[in-house]
Amino acid sequence: MAFLLLMWVFILFVVNTIRADLFGRRVTKEELVAADERASSIRQGGLRRRRAGKPPPTRVAITTGRASGASATLPEVGQEIILGRASSCELEVDDDYASSRHAKIWRDEEGFVVEDLASTNGTYVNGQQISQPTRINVGDVIRIGRSQMQLEA
Repeated sequence: MAFLLLMWVFILFVVNTIRADLFGRRVTKEELVAADERASSIRQGGLRRRRAGKPPPTRVAITTGRASGASATLPEVGQEIILGRASSCELEVDDDYASSRHAKIWRDEEGFVVEDLASTNGTYVNGQQISQPTRINVGDVIRIGRSQMQLEA
């Protein structure tokens, strides 16, 4: 009986691990508040100001999180890049709260746009959860799970 009980505990552990890998984990309200406070302090530090004549952004870089320092080249007009945990994504976000294909950034004639791809925990721009494509500029903070990223020139 003890062996069967131990086997069931192992099976439930494996199933839970697979579920977490496929669907991600839920972010608690405390974690969201802490991440939003960090984003707010970054914005208040003057990073949102855009100077005239400043070159357009060329990269999106992860500024906080396990993959801090990772970056990807921003797409040309009409193209897109995918952000997420999958190795096939252009910017791989090493975060337990990110979905495999979490969000995408594309470029049109007016600039860059970020869109959530029906992720489990959502995508946030400057502390606000987005539900539709949202325009982003240099200095805007994009948050996926616990990771934050910004456009860089």
